Amino acid sequence: MPNFLKRIIGLLISVVVFVLAFTIVPYIINWVHPPTVTVIEPTIPPIQTSSSSSSISSESIKSLDLLIDEYKPSQSPFAVPQYNQAPQIVYKGNFSGAILHIEGNVIGNEEVMLLFNFGRETGIINGSRSAPNRVNLIKTKNMGGLFGAGNSIFANVNLLDDELGSSSSNFGICDGVCTFKFITSSDTAQVARILTVPVRVNGSFGGAAITSMKIEYLCGDTSNNCKISICNTGEAAYDCIKDKYSPDEANQWHENYIKNLENK
Repeated sequence: MPNFLKRIIGLLISVVVFVLAFTIVPYIINWVHPPTVTVIEPTIPPIQTSSSSSSISSESIKSLDLLIDEYKPSQSPFAVPQYNQAPQIVYKGNFSGAILHIEGNVIGNEEVMLLFNFGRETGIINGSRSAPNRVNLIKTKNMGGLFGAGNSIFANVNLLDDELGSSSSNFGICDGVCTFKFITSSDTAQVARILTVPVRVNGSFGGAAITSMKIEYLCGDTSNNCKISICNTGEAAYDCIKDKYSPDEANQWHENYIKNLENK
């Protein structure tokens, strides 16, 4: 065989060996020492602040417990006598964050969802509707809004801006999931009752006990001029504002309340 053919064949063999070394060998290495996968556990995001307030310490975050005893709904939780026993808050000022943390336990063998009420607004936590009187259970389950038998309940609502399953009355406005802004910054005192009602998948109230509702909030500037307080059980809104702030503040709230009724 001529020498030049031997050289060509030798060159081809070298190329093949080189290619195999960079394709097959890595697979062998990975088989012997497979690459590791890091599993990142989900965490609840903290209250976010603007870049200008990055120096705010965790001590600036205020908290407020809303429940004294665990809550199990009656079959008429929104009837006046029962609803008036729900926790009522009064708030005022400039807020940059306000998160409601909800805990509870499922009782019985049925899955439950959480109906959340803040004043005149109602929605399904991590839920969605498919019709005014029908919850989309598949979407709600995928969104984490169904809690199974024997499980603990952990849920959060961003009171400044969050998406919840729509109520029956506003389904046509936002088609299944709505954006809610429960708390807005205000120079005058505002009041609202807060209620988290467990609902079984068959539509009846109950199936779980709510053991804790806690608000963590942060003021929008360094003056720390925002405040959320809880009213006495069954206390009228006017009396609560008068007690927590002043008679003038209560009169201003009442005047605004009457104007809002007249404009509806």
